[in-house]
Amino acid sequence: MASPLTSGSTARNYIASTGSNIWEQSSSDEGSKPEILDRIAQATAALAKLKTTWNDRNIALSSKIRLMRSLVMSIFLYACESWTLTADTERRIQAMEMRCLRKFLGITYRDHISNEEMRNRTR
Repeated sequence: MASPLTSGSTARNYIASTGSNIWEQSSSDEGSKPEILDRIAQATAALAKLKTTWNDRNIALSSKIRLMRSLVMSIFLYACESWTLTADTERRIQAMEMRCLRKFLGITYRDHISNEEMRNRTR
């Protein structure tokens, strides 16, 4: 298998390293957006796998919050210290957080509950 760094003609080279995606970028690239989108997809998949847990009324809300933080958010935030944030990626990160909260609180978008109210419910 050829090394991804050997082709100098591409503006972006992808390296898989310890489960994190490292992007070598040119000045016209979108920063860390590809890795953030990848992390959002992985965290959303983990969130979906826990659907029966979120729907279980016998599990306390505090336990669901701890599970979400340890199982879903840890996947999402892995290697986040190297991300370059833009206004768009910050918006996507906040949307991911709200998606998680809505999922295990059982709140749909049609319920018209603000993001601030959802954060207050989980504190």
